[in-house]
Amino acid sequence: MAGAPRRGPRGLAGSLSASGAAWTAELSASLAALAPDRVLSSPLERARLLGEATARHAGIDLALDEDLKEIHRGSWQGLRVDELQERFADDVRAFYADPWTWSGHGGECDREISRRAWGALDRTLADQDCRRLVVTTHYNVIRVLACGALGIPPTRSFAFRVDTGRACLFLGREDGWHLAFSNLSRPVPPSEVAEVRP
Repeated sequence: MAGAPRRGPRGLAGSLSASGAAWTAELSASLAALAPDRVLSSPLERARLLGEATARHAGIDLALDEDLKEIHRGSWQGLRVDELQERFADDVRAFYADPWTWSGHGGECDREISRRAWGALDRTLADQDCRRLVVTTHYNVIRVLACGALGIPPTRSFAFRVDTGRACLFLGREDGWHLAFSNLSRPVPPSEVAEVRP
């Protein structure tokens, strides 16, 4: 799973910073080196750009799934963290105490993200020909999926570090999901990719 890169300095939708564009090019080539059978992406532009580049490098089609969109925060949508703390301090505490079910802002809770995002993965992985899947999506979707796969409780999920423009690599084995790499700040070198191939 890989997180969408940062926006450009003006913060306009669809614009990538120079470093974000460079990282997208480099990370997409590295993800394609995993020889994925499918590349699945959120349709939101920054994740989609990474998905498109990865699919292009891998020589396969990109699949978009609405269920991989970033969380919708209701009345909190678009507010900075400092604004949230200033205006909704009690609600922010309530959310962190129970991110799995709290939705007092009128938006989604982690349970809803989990339901829709796992649905997207399950639909794709149901294809027996799909043994390697690259998913390009957003911070909260990756956080919820990763912690669900690893059995990390929702109240501890924010301790799982996933920065924008970075990747996590999971291996599916008979005894469950295993985290091979987390929060990569650089593309996976080919030698390390070879070590984790089944």
